[in-house]
Amino acid sequence: MEQASNWLVELQHGEGAWSVVCGVLCDDGQSDSTKWLAATVLSNKLRETGDLLAHAERQQLMADALGYLAGSAGSTPPRGPPLTVAVCRAAVCGGAAGIAALIEEAPKRLGDGEAMLAVLAALPDEWAGRADGQTGELLPLHDAVLKAVGAALQTLGGAGAEQYPLVRTAMKALLNWLQKGGLPIDTLHTGGMVSGLAPALIVPELFSAVAELFTALCDECHNASNEAALFLVTIVMAQLAQLEGPITTAAQDPDATQSSLEVANLLASLGNNALSVHEQPPLLQDTADAASMVRIGLVCAGHLSPSVRESSLEFWTRLAALLSDHPTPALKPAFAQLLQLMLESCSYPLDFESDGTDRWQDSSE
Repeated sequence: MEQASNWLVELQHGEGAWSVVCGVLCDDGQSDSTKWLAATVLSNKLRETGDLLAHAERQQLMADALGYLAGSAGSTPPRGPPLTVAVCRAAVCGGAAGIAALIEEAPKRLGDGEAMLAVLAALPDEWAGRADGQTGELLPLHDAVLKAVGAALQTLGGAGAEQYPLVRTAMKALLNWLQKGGLPIDTLHTGGMVSGLAPALIVPELFSAVAELFTALCDECHNASNEAALFLVTIVMAQLAQLEGPITTAAQDPDATQSSLEVANLLASLGNNALSVHEQPPLLQDTADAASMVRIGLVCAGHLSPSVRESSLEFWTRLAALLSDHPTPALKPAFAQLLQLMLESCSYPLDFESDGTDRWQDSSE
């Protein structure tokens, strides 16, 4: 194994690397470990010298790598990740046209499953890693990306536990295209993706991945149309309102701190970027969902974890700023309760006994 590893690493810098590595990957007699090494060498080789390949060579290599990826399921160690990167690097070396070709070809070779979505998720990272990669060049590809993700998620409404990994990978793909691929919220909105994904927020096993995506969406609200931003805020509030009970329960469980932090981060993003998307901010209106957001904000403000409490303050700070322009007397009791929670978090516990070392030192000392 060590000899094979050393040989492949040396081979990576040679002219014959392409044919030898591909020969290893298509050889059924090679072990999974050797094929994993070959996949890693292929990925590294493409990063170093992929730009030097002719168009026809690059296209053939991308097609071959897709075939290797399609046959990598169940391998140990898993060679899917390095092959995914290799496929994307081969495509990115061809510029936006190469990426377009991969987005079209990947579903044909990989189907609509997790492997195809992993390729979509990796593409923005590889494109962003190029010195000449301009986000604007990916704009014509956004519809194709949404179409591919939509095809993979068409059964989301009845998704069972076996589909959760696929949904998480889809969330990662959309998140990467949003943050690094220039995918606008308006495109997600008009394509029905926002409304289609929002119900997954109330699935406990999917909450973390979906909350991360919707937090990023709220962060980008300033780049969206008023219609898209308002729809996003409204639907996030509606879904979180359904989770008020579980969120309140989780706040008392030290083992659920991470999920509470994700809720607080989502609320903070709502507060910082999305609450002022309308002349009458949704959170300040007299609705059940708005009241639920305030209660959830109080739950986070009184959380056992300092990190959750700190994150929740971003939500309250922005809400207080909005009240200066939109006086809402009904929220005064909530701010009074917030003040009480903040004072309690700063006070010593009832059973605290001083040993004398906590006294203020005289300024003259």
